[in-house]
Amino acid sequence: MNVTPGVLLVSETPDKTEALEDTIREAGYQIKSHINVADDVLEEVNSCDPDIVIVKTEVSSNYLMNQLYNLNQENPRPIVIFTDKSERGLIDSAIKAGVSAYVVDGLTADRVEPVLEVAIARFVQDQSLRNELEKTKSQLEERKIIEKAKGLIMKSRNLSEDEAYKALRKLAMDRNQRLIDVATDVVSVSELLM
Repeated sequence: MNVTPGVLLVSETPDKTEALEDTIREAGYQIKSHINVADDVLEEVNSCDPDIVIVKTEVSSNYLMNQLYNLNQENPRPIVIFTDKSERGLIDSAIKAGVSAYVVDGLTADRVEPVLEVAIARFVQDQSLRNELEKTKSQLEERKIIEKAKGLIMKSRNLSEDEAYKALRKLAMDRNQRLIDVATDVVSVSELLM
């Protein structure tokens, strides 16, 4: 079963975008909701759960960029902006807000579908990199805690690094817990006793 991707359309004049809506539908997308740029984009995304957010605006305001930034932090989606104006500051703001594509004077029927496909692919790649970065950060934090716990065990029981690690690992196995959880407990208890 082929599911039609859903779109949240954000524009300055929701009542005057029939041509844009037709173009989006022709590109194979379904418009789930259409709101004004002054409305709460994050709230609408949470409500209608679109696959992509398309913004059509004459000028990208700071308010809109803040809305898109919050969306990217809270409930990320591919975001495409079609605009008539090109200013370096606006493009920089769009990039910081997490916009996947910023298209100036490019709202023609034959360009919409490839722009949306590229924006979605870029978003997926960015999310993958973001997830990998978070995973790496988490692993580093866990490693720091394990090293700290190992150091505390070495100091308190006068053990070598290898012996301290084995003792920590044995405690984790005996408790049927993850090594990081036991290490966190060791560090917490040590901080409590100091």
